[in-house]
Amino acid sequence: MKLSKLIDNYLDNLEKNKGRTKKTIKNYQFYLSRFVDFFGNKKPEKINTEIIKKYKKWLDNLIDVHGESLKKNTQNYHLIALRNFLKYLKQTDSQTFSYQDIKLQPSKLNKPSVLSESEIESLLNSPLHVKKTGKNDNLINHRDKALLELLYCTGLLVSEISDLKKSDIDLNKNGFTLKSKNHAQKTVSLSQQAKYWIKQYLNLRNDSNSYLFISHDKRTGKITIDGITPRTVQRIVNKCAKIAGINKNITPHSLRHSYTLSMIKSGVNTSQIKQLLGIKNDNSKRYA
Repeated sequence: MKLSKLIDNYLDNLEKNKGRTKKTIKNYQFYLSRFVDFFGNKKPEKINTEIIKKYKKWLDNLIDVHGESLKKNTQNYHLIALRNFLKYLKQTDSQTFSYQDIKLQPSKLNKPSVLSESEIESLLNSPLHVKKTGKNDNLINHRDKALLELLYCTGLLVSEISDLKKSDIDLNKNGFTLKSKNHAQKTVSLSQQAKYWIKQYLNLRNDSNSYLFISHDKRTGKITIDGITPRTVQRIVNKCAKIAGINKNITPHSLRHSYTLSMIKSGVNTSQIKQLLGIKNDNSKRYA
């Protein structure tokens, strides 16, 4: 069977049996199509060490739509997609190159964007300094304050924040259990500040929406039936960073990095940090 057909089968398997998101599948489709561009629509049995070596060189010389060379991390995304595809072929008893022999390109660890203690304080307090001019401004300000406090004290991902239901959190306890992105269970600790502001926000709400954070229309007061979107979380963080007078580029992930750094400085061991963040790899060297 030719490569393109096997890739189609693999992508179908990702969607049906692995529960991968549409975005992940689209990315894999793009990365694997690049390999077909390089290798051709041949049988996978023809892949060998020399082919992989040439493919790495091809990726290293590839120019993107912006006229720039691919970063090492981006090259590795291509190799990871190929490696996982070959792993799938092996599981289906297809004869092909060993995915374990595909080594990733060495890449320099980028230092993550973290906030200083004064910047964190300014950011967390920024929703309290927003002038109330609209019908729902007080409610929105309390939501933003609770959201920022929860982001910082837990290091949760934006997708995890967006999916949280009110029933997920017991405000009488100091934490809750959540499934991480790799489907492992992780225990999330709650600060007293986060608990307080979540409670204040929920006390102001007068709706039956099950999600912890929702969108509120400033003009009409209408709410959505779903939870807040990851894009809205990003906009809230950007807005609050501007109010706080923070000029550098801040994302919700900056709060996750700041949370991680605070744990490292507090002497929390690597295994515990990995468990709290729901990750497999040790990224602590990035903060050195």
